Amino acid sequence: MILQREKSITYEKVVQEAPLVKTGGKKMPIIIGGGIAGAIGIGFGVFFLVSGNSTSPETTKYTVESKIETEKTVKTGAKKIPVSITKASKMDMSLFLFETGEIQADDVHVSSFLTEKSTKVNIENGQFVKKDDILIELDSFSLENKTAEAKAKLQEAESAYLIAKKSMGRNRRLYEKGVVPKVEYEQAEDTFVRAEAIVSQIKSNTRNLEKNLSDTKILAPISGAISGLMLEKGEIVPAGQILFKVIDLENVYVNARIPAKYIQRIEKGKKAYTEIDSFPGEEFEGEITSISADVNPFDRTVNVKVTLDNPELKLRPGMFVKLRIKVDEHKNATVVPKESIVSREGGELIFLVKGNKAYKKVIKTGYSSKDEIEIIGLDNLDNQIVLTGQSELEDGSFIRIID
Repeated sequence: MILQREKSITYEKVVQEAPLVKTGGKKMPIIIGGGIAGAIGIGFGVFFLVSGNSTSPETTKYTVESKIETEKTVKTGAKKIPVSITKASKMDMSLFLFETGEIQADDVHVSSFLTEKSTKVNIENGQFVKKDDILIELDSFSLENKTAEAKAKLQEAESAYLIAKKSMGRNRRLYEKGVVPKVEYEQAEDTFVRAEAIVSQIKSNTRNLEKNLSDTKILAPISGAISGLMLEKGEIVPAGQILFKVIDLENVYVNARIPAKYIQRIEKGKKAYTEIDSFPGEEFEGEITSISADVNPFDRTVNVKVTLDNPELKLRPGMFVKLRIKVDEHKNATVVPKESIVSREGGELIFLVKGNKAYKKVIKTGYSSKDEIEIIGLDNLDNQIVLTGQSELEDGSFIRIID
């Protein structure tokens, strides 16, 4: 986790007591001013107020007294630094892992079971289709005729089968009564067996023809978008040749490589969020749907699959994404705006308002979001905290609250 901190610059004004020197027979003050800027270097200047013949004793006296008064104001802390204030609040704060990747999607290649001429091409590249939509229609005239003939033959065969079955049954009864010889019964039985076999064969042939007839309509195997279509109406479609693919846009995903040390903090079902350059300002939610069982020995990472919600089908394979996965959460944490934090002397602090003064408080920070940061150990939400203007504050500085 990277915590961005505001850099603050501390200014100290130093006024030294002005000695008097003689200039042209008159004693004049030397005023020395210096400034220290911790973040931008050190500079100082020496300024001389030198009286000429036109400067009166009254003017010189006024200048010295004014400077002494200013000096007293600084020493007594009477200067009030304008600040704005805020208060801490409570909210859930989370720790995220950040990764990048590309959107991927599963796809299904579509081919024909038959070699026939295409009579209708109902799709084009990029078109979204639903499962079982009719995408391409092949010439079915010949198969329709063959199927009709097979069904007619099946009816004839089934009629012959029923007759043979009745004949066999009758001859069995007569044979058992001794009315007909055994050979006559066996002939009736053979006729039945042949009729049964013929029916079975014609049924199988009819089913195959019906299957081929249904295959003249190429259906969408899944819902998704068409890609790679090159076929046009009237072209011969070879059996087994891939015609196009259907991309499953409803279930897009990202494969991320997560450091193995975080494996105990992630699990299937955890939420993940993505930002995509193609859709600035939008955030897409997803969840972890699989975690690899092994660790990559080269970079000590595990592969995590994050499936994204894509109800409007905006997300497409190949899009670059910034992925963040929640690995921890602090419920009901105490937070303040990030800009209220001051970094000084290798630590972090805030300024608490008490009366007309501000007092620094060294703090420990936790998780952060875009605008807020968690403060550990500050539970009094009634404390007034300096939001802006703290760069000029020291411990105990007088303040003036502004809107």
